[in-house]
Amino acid sequence: MTSKEGPKNDLEALILALKLAITAPDEKSLGAVTPYINNLAERLGTEQVELAKQIAQMEVGNVESN
Repeated sequence: MTSKEGPKNDLEALILALKLAITAPDEKSLGAVTPYINNLAERLGTEQVELAKQIAQMEVGNVESN
């Protein structure tokens, strides 16, 4: 997924939502993305949710360290 394209599936959408949550500047922003995370997590299996968490954390960590 490039920055010009939106997510192509639920897994990509969850990764994006998790990255937004991780980098949320305040509780209001976090609260805005939380319903999307919950909805997507319900539609995906446990393994996909765990994978999304790992990818989001890794990608956010890479951005913060650059």
